[in-house]
Amino acid sequence: MEWRDDRCDFRLTTHRGTETGKWMGPSQVRRESLVFEVEGGIDDVLTLTVDGEQYALPVRMLLQGTRIYAQYSQCERRIIKKFGPTPHYRDDFIWHCAFKFRVRRAVPVPLTP
Repeated sequence: MEWRDDRCDFRLTTHRGTETGKWMGPSQVRRESLVFEVEGGIDDVLTLTVDGEQYALPVRMLLQGTRIYAQYSQCERRIIKKFGPTPHYRDDFIWHCAFKFRVRRAVPVPLTP
């Protein structure tokens, strides 16, 4: 882990798991969660880099609700590499095959003087 003035860089490896274990066999892993505590203003923007792709997370948006992010372009590249250009009229198959992560609604904490 490396800290700088307004930045923290680290690497993290997670393991996939499901509630039932049906897709990947029995698994003790039910859910993996990370909790980040950050200080910032309402107009600040956090940048999260996942597998080389950057996601801008404005604090104002984080306070509004939970969002799911899909590594859509990464999945699309994998599909083209494996099967070649694939004409399609809907993107469902890309969305469903993409790795995803969820960012839950942020919880504001009053600052103490």
